[in-house]
Amino acid sequence: MPVTSPWELPDLVSLRLAVEVLDRRSIGAAARQLGISQPAASARLAALERRLGVQLCLRSPTGVRPTPAGVLVRDVAAQVLEAAERLAIEVEALRDDGGGDARIAASLTIADYLLPGWLHQLRRRWPSASVRLEVANSAEVVRAVSAGEVELGFVEGGSAPVGLHAQVIGTDELAVVVTPEHPWARRPVRVVDTDELAGTPLVVRERGSGTREVLERGLRGTGRRATGGGGTGGSAGGRGSGRAPFLAVLELGSTSAIKAAVRAGDGPGVVSALAVADEVARGELVRVAVTGARLQRRLRAVWPRDRLPDGVAGALLAIATGEGG
Repeated sequence: MPVTSPWELPDLVSLRLAVEVLDRRSIGAAARQLGISQPAASARLAALERRLGVQLCLRSPTGVRPTPAGVLVRDVAAQVLEAAERLAIEVEALRDDGGGDARIAASLTIADYLLPGWLHQLRRRWPSASVRLEVANSAEVVRAVSAGEVELGFVEGGSAPVGLHAQVIGTDELAVVVTPEHPWARRPVRVVDTDELAGTPLVVRERGSGTREVLERGLRGTGRRATGGGGTGGSAGGRGSGRAPFLAVLELGSTSAIKAAVRAGDGPGVVSALAVADEVARGELVRVAVTGARLQRRLRAVWPRDRLPDGVAGALLAIATGEGG
């Protein structure tokens, strides 16, 4: 007897079969996709048509062609299957992650410029997911993960942290920026070499940040030695020295503070290229290229070696690595 109420609707497997058949225009292709035999698929499709009381497709030796009723049923069935998948994901989150909650930590650049997009994707997948985020520099993120205070961390820097599992999720590069009035911005070719950069008082991030680590590695790797005086960093040794291989007029705890100091004329700043893309595009800041140093860094997800993130944290990791759709 044909369906007369929502409680008599066919099972989800039959609805998925109908969607596959109508999308692929082939019962055989749909059967292979679902891992069943073609005779079983044909029998199930015929039973579904009897249950619904409508013909979904016209069969021929070359395939199938949807009927007008089949087109309508296919679209509504797809919505039903999508809702069922959301239900399954929600139940999985509740079962596997203590109510859909995750504790994570992220370095400032990742938290400001990448994490919002990842969280948006996460909320689309799990609308009820709850994320508790700690924002700190990379060293503090590593400490929080190592101490078990968070399940998952995101850091930036030149090397993988010791004692944690780390997976590269992307790359970023450092940008040297100045005001449009700065002498470097007025050069025909806006380029400085490592000697000039190391000898110029800079506005930089604090020790422990991934940005600071990459800047130190990049300049120390050239064997350059900062000259000149002043600044909170002081004169700094080159390769092998424990001191920074550049002069720091200001060491600040956030990218926003560095950009503000650069605008105020305190000196060239070194920040993530992600963080100044908009200001450079608007002409508020000018980016200056650096020759002789590699100022690129890897962005990593980190977690304890003995436990792979699951539930909400696992879903966020999959999104960050590009495996979560």
